[in-house]
Parts: sequence; C-alpha cells; structure tokens
Amino acid sequence: MYQIWYITQMHTIRLGSQLRAARLQNGITQADLAERIGTSRPQINRLEHGRQDAGLETWERTFKALGLTLSIDVTSAETNAHRIHELRSRIFHSIIAEQARRDPRIIEAARARVDSWDHDSGPTHPHWIAAWKHLLGQHNDAIIDALSRDDEEMRDLRQSTPFAGALTEEERLGVIRALPSVDALAGVL
Repeated sequence: MYQIWYITQMHTIRLGSQLRAARLQNGITQADLAERIGTSRPQINRLEHGRQDAGLETWERTFKALGLTLSIDVTSAETNAHRIHELRSRIFHSIIAEQARRDPRIIEAARARVDSWDHDSGPTHPHWIAAWKHLLGQHNDAIIDALSRDDEEMRDLRQSTPFAGALTEEERLGVIRALPSVDALAGVL
C-alpha cells in the first residue's frame, strides 16, 4: 500500500532549502519574493529555514513566483521510512556541525576515529574510510559545510559516521521525537 507523503516537518525543511536555492539562483532577494507573493520578508526567511508551517497553496504560490512547479509524490511507506532515517542523520550532523563551529575538538575527535578505522582495516579498507579521510583533511569550515549537505555523497558517508557520540542522548531524542516514527509509517501498510 502507499500513502501520500504530505508536507511534514521533513518536507518543510527540504522545501525550505529548495526554495532558498531557487531564490538565490534567480538572483531574487527575500524582500522581492515576499512582495511577489504578498507576504513579509521574515515569513520567507521562516519558510526557507523550515521554521514555518505552510499550506500547500502557500508553497505552490511561492514556487510559482520563482517560475517553478510544486509536485507531490506518492511513495511507499518503506521509501518514506528511508527518507526519515536520512533526514534524522542530516539533522544530527547539522547539529554536530554547529557544535563543531564552536568547538573544533569535535572534528579532531572524528579525525582520530577515522585514523583508527584506517589503521584497523588493514590494506583493504571500505571506500567510505578514504572518503572520510579526504573530507576530514580539509579546512574545518569545509567540513562543517559538508556535514549537513543533502547530496548523495554525504547521505552515503553519514551511514558510517566518525561523529558517533558527539550528540547527547537528549539532543538525539529531540530530533527523533520531532520526526514521524518508522513504526508509525509501518502502521499505514
């Protein structure tokens, strides 16, 4: 069976980042976009950062003002569960990135963990160890920017993270509680 994956918190965050990227790509300011759709600049800012619940009509009107069309997918609960896991991981790493901006020791600990993995794996090690070594060999700002990036490379890397343990249990549980549970999705089947 399938369920309609409507605009949840996960999609609000994803739509917001897509909105921002589209606005910047078109060279439009938040104020200009707000004027086009009859709202305020702070409202556009909240939409872009996933801090504003908005109805489907608002999202459609906003994307239309940028020359884009909003579409809704119908996907399986299994696919949606995978998306939730990916989003949780991305949010975890976004929090870690903000903490690492204030405390570079977080990145140093990740570098040490990857070095240990590399040493323990012997001459043939998984590709993700080399990928993490490459990323962690960059300047801290580049690492921090990459941690919350939503592309295939970072989604794959976040599957085996050297940042395990960087978040407190309370921080992890806050993210988990904020998103639909995989068990709740299974109940749709």
